[in-house]
Formats: sequence, structure tokens, C-alpha cells
Amino acid sequence: KDCSHIKYKNSKKNYINKIIDINYQYNYYDPINKNIYNNLELYFTIDNKEIFPKKNIVINQNIFIPKEYKVILNPNEKIIITEGAFIFSEAQWIAKGDKSNPVLISGQKNNLGGGIYIKNDKKNIFDHVKFENLEGFPIFNKNLRENKKIRNSDNAYALTGAINFYDTNVEISNSNFQNIRSEDMVNIVDSIFKIENTKFNNSFSDALDIDFSHGTLNKINILNSGNDCLDFSGTSTDIKDSKFTQCGDKAISVGENSKINIFNSVIKNSNLGIASKDGSYVYAKNISIEDSHIGVASYIKKNSYTHPTLKMLKFDFNNVDHKILQDRESKIFFNSKLLFGSNKDELLIQALTK
Repeated sequence: KDCSHIKYKNSKKNYINKIIDINYQYNYYDPINKNIYNNLELYFTIDNKEIFPKKNIVINQNIFIPKEYKVILNPNEKIIITEGAFIFSEAQWIAKGDKSNPVLISGQKNNLGGGIYIKNDKKNIFDHVKFENLEGFPIFNKNLRENKKIRNSDNAYALTGAINFYDTNVEISNSNFQNIRSEDMVNIVDSIFKIENTKFNNSFSDALDIDFSHGTLNKINILNSGNDCLDFSGTSTDIKDSKFTQCGDKAISVGENSKINIFNSVIKNSNLGIASKDGSYVYAKNISIEDSHIGVASYIKKNSYTHPTLKMLKFDFNNVDHKILQDRESKIFFNSKLLFGSNKDELLIQALTK
């Protein structure tokens, strides 16, 4: 269930270069080809480099928005994307709805959109926005749906998120992501982020995947994720006052030299609560894990990394089959006491890392 091999996240440089390459390989992102973004006026009203969605627009082809523009979405405005289409944007996005009239970015139930890819050096704001009925990068997800092995080829580097932020700054608040059938609902790469008061419901695989980034997560609620609820690689963040329920694999997966602090959070009905892997450091305090198979685990999955560390304070385990697992190379401190792995732990860890 761990899909990190798909994106080759052990190398930041290699991963980011391949994400850049994918745009050119599929002719989705080519500023030289003017035809790619000459169709902006079909879908948007343009006013002095600010663009606003036209009423009842349906985007059914890939479009590129150049960096000189700014995308503005106001309360109750909608962008409907179908036919697996993607919006590739170097423009800044400011999407601000309100509680009664959220902004909607969505596909149709019987005709899913692809999603959005945003790369710029501006701050992008999404407040009271609803994202739904998207499927991510169509080439990748066709293989995923048909249970085909992803080859070490161009397809292996396709975007895995329906909503993608690369090398940018993003703030998401009071928003809702639901019914998205991509490998990641949201993928944040090499960016600064702040996400608060936001829900992620019914993800096909990972809900939120964050790579080589830093930021904060506050009051997020993830429900019914097909794989990991949160997946970190090379990332530093604080997680506060959050809830994770029905995570198909890990509630919080921390890998590839990440540094994560977790406070005052609840994990329920999940396969594994918190996993610290591959050189990562996790500090977790005031955590409740309920009705789950494994509470916490610390282990090396990729031999190129050193041992991970997990420090635990004030944990409450309720109806958890295996509270704490670790391999012999990893360090777990429970209420400041250093724990050691056992032979039984090693066997269970081997099952986790297959």
C-alpha cells in the first residue's frame, strides 16, 4: 500500500525534475505553444490580468494559465472540470468563498475532472472552497484502476494528486475535499503550506501527501482514506488538534528524514496510527488511538536511511491489537523511557514493509 516507489521520493532532485518533465512529455505545459492558453477566454473573463470564471463554465480540455495572470474566485463561483482535463497554472490563485456560499472546484459525478497543478512564487489562498469529483492525472489513474504495475517509465512520474502545489506557498482553510479518485487527494511538493479547519473525506488512496515542504496543519479532519491519511517525505510540520478516522493503511506516515510534531490528536479505526520511518523524527503528545490494529511503529524501510526516532508522551490506547512496534535499529521513547524491539516486533515489521 506504500506508493512511495511510484514517485521515487528518496531523491528530491530526481523527483522534482521528473514532475517538471511530465508537463513537457504530454504537451500540457509548454509556454512556446500559444494554442495551449489561447483558449482562456472561452472559460474566463479577463480584466487587467485578473481572470474570473464565466458563469456555468465546463472545462473539458487541458489549459495553461501563464504567470502574469491572477485567478480570482468569489463566493458561490464554480469551476467545473470534465473529461479528465487539467488546469496547469503559473498564475496566483485567490479563492475566497464563505460558509453559506463556498467556491466549488469540481468534476461531475459521471464525468470526472482531472484537477489542478499550481506552480508560482506567490501566496495562493483557498478559503471556504469545496473540491470534489476529480480523478487526478488520467494516464496514471487508468493504470491504477486497472491494477496495472506502474513501470519505471514516463508514466511513473505522472502527477499523483488531483490538487497539486509545486514550489509555491499555499494556505487552505475552512475547506472540504471529497470523493476524489487519484493516488493523492492533495500533493504538496517543495512548498510552504498552512492548512486549517479543513476536511478530507472519501479518498481513493492517500488523502494528503506532502513532499520536501514545511508548514502547519491545524484542526484537520480526515475520514475514510483508502491508503494513508497523511503521508510525509522530507517534510517538517506541526500537526495540532486533528482527527483521523478509517485510514486504510497509516493515519500518519512519516518517512525520508521528515520532522513531525503531533499534538492533541485522535486516531480511530485505522490499520496503523503513527509510523516513523527512514531517518525521520516524530514527537507526539496527548494522542488517543482507538479501535486500530497497530498503535505506533518505528522502522527502517529503505536501507539508505539511518534509524528513525519516535518520542511519545501522554498516549491513550483503547482496543489496539499491537500498541507499539519497532525494529532493532529504531528508537522509541515512551514517557521518556527508551524501548527496545523484540523478535516478535521484527516479524510484524517485516509484514508492514513488504
